Order: sequence, then C-alpha cells, then structure tokens
Amino acid sequence: PALACDLKLFLATSCNLRQRKW
Repeated sequence: PALACDLKLFLATSCNLRQRKW
C-alpha cells in the first residue's frame, strides 16, 4: 500500500497521514 500510495498520491493528505501511521 505504501508504494502504490507514494506513486499515486505522493502529496496527498490522506496518503501522507496513512503513510505516517504505517
């Protein structure tokens, strides 16, 4: 999920928040 998020929504708030939690 981290990779897909980084590639798809690297600068997305939702992505950023989720990545930080992981």
